[in-house]
Amino acid sequence: MIKFIQKYRLKLTFILVILILTYAKPKHTDIFILGVSFIMFGEMVRLWASGYLVKLDEVTTSGPYSIVRNPLYAGTFMMAIGLCLLSESVICYLFFFIFFFFVFFSSIFSLKGEIGGKFWGE
Repeated sequence: MIKFIQKYRLKLTFILVILILTYAKPKHTDIFILGVSFIMFGEMVRLWASGYLVKLDEVTTSGPYSIVRNPLYAGTFMMAIGLCLLSESVICYLFFFIFFFFVFFSSIFSLKGEIGGKFWGE
């Protein structure tokens, strides 16, 4: 199951986002603005983190990585919360949290296993 999630996580995420946006019917301007703000802030965090990341070559400890272990996932989490706010649907939150748990936690644990002891002690 984890291998399946790892292999198709981007496609699954894309499908989930399309479904959320399809059913998003924001009724309140303030919630819409809050949702868009979360999405923009999450993307800014992801862009900031991408500028500091050196993938699998060294442990990144500067920039956003000095604050959060996985800022790319934190930014994605914020963007997803923004999408849920846009939908104004409890079902959306339920799907999101179940999806996030399976997809992103499996990614975190598989990456941790993949790099194994490469950076042990750093």
